[in-house]
Amino acid sequence: MLDMQKFIDKAIYLSLSEFNRKFDELWENMTESFKKFECLQIYDEPGECPIYDLINKDHNLFSKKLKQNKILDKPFYISALSKGISMKKLHLIEFPISDYIKYEYYSYYLSNYLGEFIKYNDIKKYNNIQLKDFVIFDNK
Repeated sequence: MLDMQKFIDKAIYLSLSEFNRKFDELWENMTESFKKFECLQIYDEPGECPIYDLINKDHNLFSKKLKQNKILDKPFYISALSKGISMKKLHLIEFPISDYIKYEYYSYYLSNYLGEFIKYNDIKKYNNIQLKDFVIFDNK
């Protein structure tokens, strides 16, 4: 069982710009591991995000954009893997799954191919725990 309170107590909450700046800094300097926990069922995505093509059932455009996004991300994966960094993600999901989670599934499939180990679990198993998304770089 996850000890979420341990992570919440040690967490630093940042604005989006602070988060992006800190993420880039920690990504460049990590030496061992990258871990990400997600529990939301939808995230705010920009208008060009492939999710909108999936929702509109334009599967060709969806596939093309998703592949292009992962091509852009590939250097980050290569950089981490070349340093021997373990990349893991856990996403708690609600059933039945939303269109957003379907989009994430396809994205995660490609991320897994690039070297990130991703696991799902049913969010209902954690219904008595306060949950918040977080990332951990080398236990920081």
